Amino acid sequence: MNKRNKPAWFLCAVLLLCLNTQAANSWMRIESYSRYPALFTKHFTDSLYRAKKTSPAKNLCPILSGRLPISEKLVYSMGWGPVSAGFAFLIMHPDSAPGTIALAAKAATNDFFSTFFKIRDHFAMKVDSSGLYPFFFEQHINEGKYHAERWDLYNQHRSVVYSSRSNPDSVIVTPIIHNPFSYIYIMRTYTLAPGVTIRLNCDIGGKCVTVAMKCLKREKVSVPAGTFTCLVVTPSLFDNNGHVILHQEEVTLWLTDDAIKMPVLIQAKIAWGTVAAKLLYYEHKG
Repeated sequence: MNKRNKPAWFLCAVLLLCLNTQAANSWMRIESYSRYPALFTKHFTDSLYRAKKTSPAKNLCPILSGRLPISEKLVYSMGWGPVSAGFAFLIMHPDSAPGTIALAAKAATNDFFSTFFKIRDHFAMKVDSSGLYPFFFEQHINEGKYHAERWDLYNQHRSVVYSSRSNPDSVIVTPIIHNPFSYIYIMRTYTLAPGVTIRLNCDIGGKCVTVAMKCLKREKVSVPAGTFTCLVVTPSLFDNNGHVILHQEEVTLWLTDDAIKMPVLIQAKIAWGTVAAKLLYYEHKG
């Protein structure tokens, strides 16, 4: 076959190989040296607590079953099928304030996709170390030409959430409210098995909804970080009237079938296909 007449699939295969090689070699550099939006300062958050006349409410609802590692870092390759478009980082460690855990997440397109549409998102949250419910959540979004800074302040004593996105700036919620970020961690402390469903209330965009996480089955799954026996779980969202907001088949998670239930694969159906987050690297302490 003439080299000038290589079929289209050959060129696609070369491109995919280059993208996946880049995914394997560049995540550490992108995590450490890429410029992410800065988090709010302690002076800023302290002033919010004073303005809203609130403070972190600790030890309101201790975890009754499992526990998480003392610290953890999870790195995911994000993309469609075999194409890696970027990376996501989930980091957990004890905060400097006693009784508090710091959670952080970053999302970034890789070098190739950044030439077309660059993403550098930075999220952070402080949660209670005994119950994993949130105190303060901040989002710093940098996606192409779109930039935004948002915060949510949780008064767990009074079941009120203050938000930079709300008008008025506060909403009444159910006691011990979570959000999607803290839900990822609190759900991992529950006992899961096929047929079990976990129901918790979450604040999502200023609305209080019920998240029902159903465990479907056990299944082995292979990702770049290795092969794991997992529990397959799917979430459904319900409003206060019991109407479905998110159907089970739209998002699927694979959690390791062990004490820490580490997410190794997440798939979400969107308008133009299925987005997947595949675990590339992990480390735990404690």
